[in-house]
Amino acid sequence: MAGPSGQLRPGGTLTGISTRSSSRFAAAATAALLVLALGACSSGGGSEKLVKEVNLTRADLGPEWTEAPRPDTVGEDGDDSRFAACMGRPDPKTERTADADSPEFRLDDRLRVMSSVQTMPSEGVAVADLAAAEGDRGLLCMRQRISGQLNRTAAAGEAPERFTVDRVTDLDVGDDTAAFRAELIFPPENGSPRTGYLDVVLVRSGKVEVAMTLFSAAEPFPADVERELLNKVVSRASASK
Repeated sequence: MAGPSGQLRPGGTLTGISTRSSSRFAAAATAALLVLALGACSSGGGSEKLVKEVNLTRADLGPEWTEAPRPDTVGEDGDDSRFAACMGRPDPKTERTADADSPEFRLDDRLRVMSSVQTMPSEGVAVADLAAAEGDRGLLCMRQRISGQLNRTAAAGEAPERFTVDRVTDLDVGDDTAAFRAELIFPPENGSPRTGYLDVVLVRSGKVEVAMTLFSAAEPFPADVERELLNKVVSRASASK
């Protein structure tokens, strides 16, 4: 059952975020971030260079952030295909001309972020993809995808007991945006509740599709940081038009 409609909240800057430790979320945070990872980069001539250039980089974040290699997971291709089928879209593996994931970036264990970029053969294909994510089935399909990812990859004892997913309605970047927020409720530790938040933001710029996943422990990811990172990535995609 869905909770209240998610809204981005202001607060935090790239150099002023609290660095409270939350290592207990580490395994689940990485599992959640990979919900829309695309896997190994596929070649598409100039498109391969483009997706690597558009993706989130170490230079986009402040000096407090560290970079970690993207973990390998099993089943991502199947998740990608099922997510598209759920929304009535073709299998992206047969459509996209190139794709790449960024590394995972961390601020202690409290904040994590990564991005994935893919190019489509035409702007029309990308427009239809985002329209489907914004449509009636988008929320249901995203819930199913997050559930599958967490059930498969979260470490034993660190999977959420339950979660809700809602749309984020006040985030608009690029040509089209579909944004979701999952609230993850973990088993209590020493009697204290544990909550994590996962934002999944899908953005189109021309025929380029960007997916950014952002995890935060205890409270939603800082809204101004989220928007700044999205704008940096989308501006690079826009420059390729």
